[in-house]
Amino acid sequence: KQHPATIAGKLKAGRGSVMVWGMFSWHSLGALIIVEGSMAQQKYASVRAGQVQSYIRIVFPQDDSIYQQNNANPHTANSVDKQFEGDLTPGFLT
Repeated sequence: KQHPATIAGKLKAGRGSVMVWGMFSWHSLGALIIVEGSMAQQKYASVRAGQVQSYIRIVFPQDDSIYQQNNANPHTANSVDKQFEGDLTPGFLT
């Protein structure tokens, strides 16, 4: 049985939704980014170029990070692969 403190109520009001993208590591949490609409390849590339690269440089100054994504379509698009070919992200896993 679940503890009452771990249960949140629901409020049904319209059909709205919010999409967020986030990252974390053993050391710290990264930014939680609100994504307008869906996460298409251009938005993912923009988030990765801005947020991910900055986070990795700050949290892993020794370049000992491994960036792992979940093979969602925006992550594996040809345009994204080409844009980040030879980028500054050490240890990239798919």
